[in-house]
Amino acid sequence: MQTTPSISNCKATTIPSVNINQAGFLETLIPCPSVHHQEGTVHHKSKTRMAAYHPYRPMLCTVPNAPFLLSASTSGQIFHNISMTKVRRIRCVKAALDCGTAKLCAWTNVQREHWEGDLAVEGNLPAWLNGTYLRNGPGLWDVGEHSFHHIFDGYATLVRISFNQGRATGAHRLIQSEAYKAARTHGRPLHREFSSLCPRKPGSLLDRVRNIVGLSSGTALSDNANVSVLPLGDGRVICLTETTKSSVLIDPDTLDTIGKFHFTDRLWGLLQSTHPVVTPTEFLTLLPDLFRRGHRVVRMAAGSNERKVLGRVHCRGGLAPGWVHSFAVTENYIIVPEMPLRYSVTGVLKSELTPWYIFDWVPESGSYMHVVCRSTGKTVASVEVPPFMALHFINAYEQGDDDGGTGVIIADCCEYYADPAIIEALALHRLRSPGINKDAFPDAR
Repeated sequence: MQTTPSISNCKATTIPSVNINQAGFLETLIPCPSVHHQEGTVHHKSKTRMAAYHPYRPMLCTVPNAPFLLSASTSGQIFHNISMTKVRRIRCVKAALDCGTAKLCAWTNVQREHWEGDLAVEGNLPAWLNGTYLRNGPGLWDVGEHSFHHIFDGYATLVRISFNQGRATGAHRLIQSEAYKAARTHGRPLHREFSSLCPRKPGSLLDRVRNIVGLSSGTALSDNANVSVLPLGDGRVICLTETTKSSVLIDPDTLDTIGKFHFTDRLWGLLQSTHPVVTPTEFLTLLPDLFRRGHRVVRMAAGSNERKVLGRVHCRGGLAPGWVHSFAVTENYIIVPEMPLRYSVTGVLKSELTPWYIFDWVPESGSYMHVVCRSTGKTVASVEVPPFMALHFINAYEQGDDDGGTGVIIADCCEYYADPAIIEALALHRLRSPGINKDAFPDAR
């Protein structure tokens, strides 16, 4: 799509057009030791090109005392081929459910709160593969007699795989969030997760008042940081999810939960983007405003706990802001999507689930891409696009024009067309079904 937005007081003089490009993406591990940056790429000692280096995106690859980096593949790149090497646990832990296949067992509970040990290697790991790969995600869906329904409900579990001179070790540990500890103590969840109304759907007027008070204060919301694990520019590592209270510091070596990440500012807000963008100098995220139909764009300097408002994006459609699971950043701009999957304010306040959990699908409200200048905080372009649904933006970059300004912004995402069915596809009963080996979204692009 092409548009001609107006620009004012922004670093990159002009944007004659904005082109949103939806495309596939492959994330790969870069061998972090002894890498150096040269002309926008990441090179190994052998000078083999590994991946396009984009300094404004986070990555989950690290080594002791080294920063995280990002690897994003595009056409024409060359990668070391390690597809013939298999890595697995030496000692298998029996899954909680008899799934019948190892693939389905991936969606069952971890059997131990903490595990660590050697991994068996079939074949040979390349000598250059040294470092640690960290992942964060849900790993426990059953507490006492309660069973969650959606993958996003599960309690956060960190996974670490380390490579060192042909040897592989692994570990996992449940993040010690207040939500997890309370559920473990009481045998049932006490906080509201993605698809659950806890402790129950309120019935009386007093129950509803208590629910509103709990939501406005944040006490009823979960701090179950089960999505992202990110390095901050000062060496600290943070885990988080969509509630602002979920920001937790962890030790990447031991996987221990250090404690809450306390923001020192007074920015009120219950929600945040699940996938902030971390650069060597700052932390960028979005804070949805359920009552003013928009998002605050905030930044936090490396080494600081204070967020500062860079700007504000006013949503153009619907009665509530669209869900922003992730967003994209270029050297000069922040791209904020406005999808027609919008927060259900009444559902949140009443503690009621909609057909799409805590969202309403309102395609007639329109879809937009908002472009915010990183130097001024001003929204320099708002481009209307066909209704779309996307969870993850993968990469974004600028292409210059003949006058030395920014001619086009390219933003890559995986789009599921005008349909939020991907959310229901991540329900546990679907993930555990025998047909999980089939591609549920063959037309996703």
